Amino acid sequence: MSDERGSISLVIVAALGFCVILASLVADVARASAAKARAQAAADAAALAAAQEQILSSGRRPADVAAEYAASNGARLVSCRCPERGAETRVIVEVEVSLPGLRVARTVRATARAVVDASVAERVIPAPVVPPAWSTFGQHPVSEAVAEREMRPGRDTD
Repeated sequence: MSDERGSISLVIVAALGFCVILASLVADVARASAAKARAQAAADAAALAAAQEQILSSGRRPADVAAEYAASNGARLVSCRCPERGAETRVIVEVEVSLPGLRVARTVRATARAVVDASVAERVIPAPVVPPAWSTFGQHPVSEAVAEREMRPGRDTD
């Protein structure tokens, strides 16, 4: 009779090794998937920010605004087709992801597009309503009536 004690230990060690390798590969896939989602979120934010800058300019270039939003979301802006007075924005961003199970680093890209309808923007953003200097908006009705009488333009003051 041969001594087979310990042979099951080799099978268990091999199975555990296989599980460790499989777990590291699954972790790498999860990291790559999370990086893709982060890249897409950064691209969406950059495109929307650039489109807003096109329609409601703050004096900055839309591409600079897109780069800022991409960076704040952990990505790097690769390209931005967003003319200053345009109605459409297309951006491409990249996110670096390290895959330790495969011992490599990869770059994940995402694209986004935003279109602005200027006629809608004009209707959505109303002109500021500035009450006259003598306005009593928001006061109690009784004090409002007294203040209006006292503060009315053209009224002679002593």
